Amino acid sequence: MKNIILLLLTICFFACSNNNKNIKGSISNAEENTVLYLEELFPESNPILVDSCSIKDGEFSFNVNEENIGIYKLYQSPSNFAILIFKQGDKINLDLDINNLNSYYGNGSIEIEAYLNILSIADYSSKKIDTLRIIYEKAEGTINQQRVMDSIRVKYDQIMIDQQFRYIDFIKQNSGNFASFFALMNIGSIDEHYDIYKMVIDSLEINYAQNEWTKSFKETLESVRATAIGSVAPDFTINDVNNNPFTLSSLRGSYVLIDFWASWCKPCRDENPNIVRMYDKYREKGFEIVGISLDDTLKNNNGKERWINAIEQDKIEWIQVSELSGFESKTPKSYGINSIPATFLIDKNGVIIDKNLRGTKLNQKLSEIFK
Repeated sequence: MKNIILLLLTICFFACSNNNKNIKGSISNAEENTVLYLEELFPESNPILVDSCSIKDGEFSFNVNEENIGIYKLYQSPSNFAILIFKQGDKINLDLDINNLNSYYGNGSIEIEAYLNILSIADYSSKKIDTLRIIYEKAEGTINQQRVMDSIRVKYDQIMIDQQFRYIDFIKQNSGNFASFFALMNIGSIDEHYDIYKMVIDSLEINYAQNEWTKSFKETLESVRATAIGSVAPDFTINDVNNNPFTLSSLRGSYVLIDFWASWCKPCRDENPNIVRMYDKYREKGFEIVGISLDDTLKNNNGKERWINAIEQDKIEWIQVSELSGFESKTPKSYGINSIPATFLIDKNGVIIDKNLRGTKLNQKLSEIFK
């Protein structure tokens, strides 16, 4: 392992001395010899250090050998970084401030310029929100505080709606740009905007079909479509707490709540008492629950033990299964799970009839079904 690390460092610093620089820039407020690092980011694996350089006379440079297109992180510290999109043949020039690397100017790449347009949309909204914050702070503690707060809420909602429209407009004009990925992340869920997500993926597949980001987004898109309301829930077979295989389709004929959760997820654990009440109330009427834990024995040796302890502590009596490999498990991926809690309610034929029901909404839906 040490030899591999030394080899990587040798490659990085050799690249830094190469005259063929394709990312260059000036940087203000930086001390001489401050080190900058460049990593390539991947959707489902750890970043790879590509290059590093010391700042000399307010300037820096990197060399990137990119065969297709990639997303990179230029950073001075973990919390102070800039995101760059670099494709083969780009010659990028940057102007940065060491105090806030994420706020930068750049040219030499269509992707960089597109990404900066996305940042400008966020910055435009942020400035308006800052103005609202100042207005509220002035009214705080006065007799007008509530009235001002009500007015601010309306204006804030309008700012966010306007921001969403700006992102969507950007995407429609730049769907073939890799930068559109970042705009997608700010418009809302795939469920709400499936057609827009699909437009971007379809456009990017023309030139970047084999890129890991494109493939990952496409897989997520397909899993969301497969778990849309009205679709038959993807079947699965997973071992339960006793290592016995359980298959979802074995519950045909019952209404089933598929509940993705984990022992470490506080919102999940907070919801469990409500689900316990619903299960006790409707289990005799044909209601079943399948809990799919995202506990992970690869990242935590006690993952299974914590999962079983949580089941006992929360008095869970319904079916519990887990692949014990967290979000990397096959089933969460097939359901498009990127956060928990997440639930899917399926009918007697295995068709998804509702999603992400919790609390009062779950209670209301079950009362309608079993009235």
